[in-house]
Amino acid sequence: MIALEPDTIRWRLSQAHLGNDDHINNVILLNVDGTSLASFAPCTHVFSFNVMMPPAIVRQLLEAMANTLTLKSAILFTPPTSFNLPNWSLVKTYQKLRVKGGKELLTAYLYKKDGVVLHRVPERVPSATALAEVAEPAFQAGFQAVADGTLKDSIKVGLQEFLGAPRKRRRSTSIA
Repeated sequence: MIALEPDTIRWRLSQAHLGNDDHINNVILLNVDGTSLASFAPCTHVFSFNVMMPPAIVRQLLEAMANTLTLKSAILFTPPTSFNLPNWSLVKTYQKLRVKGGKELLTAYLYKKDGVVLHRVPERVPSATALAEVAEPAFQAGFQAVADGTLKDSIKVGLQEFLGAPRKRRRSTSIA
């Protein structure tokens, strides 16, 4: 899974959460502005929490989706009446969703590319090395880290560099 977060602080916080979860070994969390992507290749599915995104950014992300040959489905918080994405159809509407920690109820929309059959059983996934070779340039290093088995270590090193060396505790002195 690839996750994009353009804000550096939120990206590092997300890395800290992922770095503490031993069950997550292949989430590639990138500090990338999604509007800089020409496509989402080699991704097959997109989940975009685009609730508060400005319309211009949503349009750029939809353009990248349209340019992605490997893409099969997308879950967006954008209703079908607010954009035109050729060769995509609305499959299902999920109403009254609550995001963890949120109070408001949201509506999400599942779209699929026309001619694609969505399966409940996952298809065989190519190796991370093979995916790195065909990936959007911003994704290549992440796929290579998964292939090399160094993803967790790179997250930990990045967090240590960001947070700096551990601080020494001050010894308190009492005034008598």
